[in-house]
Amino acid sequence: MVEKGEMIEESKLIAIVGKDYIDTDEAILTSYSRDLSFVPSIKPACVVKPDTADQVLKIVGLAKETQTALVRSVPVLRISEVTPYPVLGALS
Repeated sequence: MVEKGEMIEESKLIAIVGKDYIDTDEAILTSYSRDLSFVPSIKPACVVKPDTADQVLKIVGLAKETQTALVRSVPVLRISEVTPYPVLGALS
């Protein structure tokens, strides 16, 4: 059982989507931390790029268990109407 408010372990995300689909590079995190809205930028803990609905369901389940915020991101558009505002410690 995971403690309330605990972040998802990277190894659990790797088990779901594979190492090539998780990014913790500072430049990438910075690029995902902002959009064209008025909301101040906040860097996500990591960027996860699931490929299937099953992977999304597993990630959402882990996030629910650990109470980790998830922020959907659309890298091409990056506008507040499409992308919710960044959340401190969230996965993008």
